[in-house]
Amino acid sequence: MKFIIILLTLLFVNSCLSKHDDKEMEHLTLVWKIDNIKWNATSLIYKENYLYGLTRNKIIKINFEDGKVIWENDNSTSYDNQQPLIIYDHIFVGGFDKITCFNLDGDIGWFNKIGDKIGQTLCHQDSLIFGSVRGQGIYAFDQNDGRIVWQTKPEYRQMSSSKPVIQSSLLIASDMDFSDKSNKYTAAIDPRNGGIIWKTAHTGYFGSKAVLDSQNIFVCYDSIYKKGMIRSLSVNDGKVNWETPLRPQAHYKPLVVGDKIFVPSYEKGITCLNKNTGEVLWNTSGKDYSPSTELINYKDGIFYGTFSRKFIGVDQDGNIFLEENFDYGIGNPLIINGELYVNDGGGSMYKLRL
Repeated sequence: MKFIIILLTLLFVNSCLSKHDDKEMEHLTLVWKIDNIKWNATSLIYKENYLYGLTRNKIIKINFEDGKVIWENDNSTSYDNQQPLIIYDHIFVGGFDKITCFNLDGDIGWFNKIGDKIGQTLCHQDSLIFGSVRGQGIYAFDQNDGRIVWQTKPEYRQMSSSKPVIQSSLLIASDMDFSDKSNKYTAAIDPRNGGIIWKTAHTGYFGSKAVLDSQNIFVCYDSIYKKGMIRSLSVNDGKVNWETPLRPQAHYKPLVVGDKIFVPSYEKGITCLNKNTGEVLWNTSGKDYSPSTELINYKDGIFYGTFSRKFIGVDQDGNIFLEENFDYGIGNPLIINGELYVNDGGGSMYKLRL
């Protein structure tokens, strides 16, 4: 009798697992699934038919066509939403206390042990790589050997800046400290030498990664003490063009599409504003739709994953037209060869079908 009970229990568990593995979704098709690798779902990037990503302490390369792991190599601890940076045939990634250069075969070219966390995704211009080092400001590294070319050393010990972003010969980062009064700034930095071109205070807030167009910089600011906001800043001098109170999810950057800007929000899910005036046009339904990934524009829809493990599609008028439930955390959506893909923390890759 005991044997029969155990057998029935095993059959029930196996049935449940089979249903999970074959889970059908209305708008997503399972492309492949990798067992025994627990990647950071928001770390994946695509280059020439391969995916590169991070686990807790490894860097991995995956064949995009079939999901087979090509190689994996030890790496320093990775962090949420941190991605490798690929420049031609080399991969650069920060970590717990160092920056490391790999080639596309996974071999280490060089590393520089800084002694503190580089937890943000790196960026680059020409032969320089830029990273935010906790407590030490922005560093510029030579991409050929990892030596430090310059550093924006804070006068006050900052915890970390926002993810630096470079465009039009400006390196933009928020949460920069330049005084012993703990004021924070969004700053434009000369990437050639680390000189400060301009700075705009945002005391009491921490900022998102900036988004730039030809004339404006858009940054979300959040605070645990007061309501947050989004600002449009002038590229030329950092002056505030407009400012709108919101509760933005500043861990993720806003998305600009035409004359609209879409802002991740704790309270609203997505808030859509007029890019030129800051006027709020619409909000989605609420906290259940708060983003846990970057937003992506695809076929006139805005797609993203949520903290409640839903994959969401929103049209340009704020109507939710797609909602799929996941069993694991969702990664950043990727557009590859004109198609939209999304992965989860369980090692599965899905393709969107509309």
